[in-house]
Amino acid sequence: MVLELINKNNREWNKELVINTFSDVDTARILRIPLAKECHDDLVVWYGEPFGDFSIQNTYKLLQPSTLSPNFNDLHTTSRDFYRQLWNLQLPTKLKITIWRISRNFIPTLVNLNHKQLVANMACLRCEGANENLDHVLRECPISVEAWSILNHSCN
Repeated sequence: MVLELINKNNREWNKELVINTFSDVDTARILRIPLAKECHDDLVVWYGEPFGDFSIQNTYKLLQPSTLSPNFNDLHTTSRDFYRQLWNLQLPTKLKITIWRISRNFIPTLVNLNHKQLVANMACLRCEGANENLDHVLRECPISVEAWSILNHSCN
């Protein structure tokens, strides 16, 4: 048990036991882990999600190469009200799910598919210009810009 690797008198790693138990690489990693100065009861905490819930899905998301900012979980926590309001809107469920997927960047753009190593080419297939990410699909692609322009004129 991990408890056996810790000298409880001085709250330091039992270096000799760690060295004799683990490989050099693992030993170096373990000895870099800071220990609490005072004993306390263990508690189960998962920092991968704001609510502390562990799941294979949120572990998978954390292990994916990411271009998300380091404050992603903070942003996710502060956007809870947005999602509550979204789910309470009187809209078709399919539309609410699409808005949710867009807000979380869960749309299968070529850039997202490339991150999952499903495609190699990320260039937009419509304009053959920039990489096909969410901003490009919705705002930057000349085809999208033209479509938004036509929609805007038809609403006036």
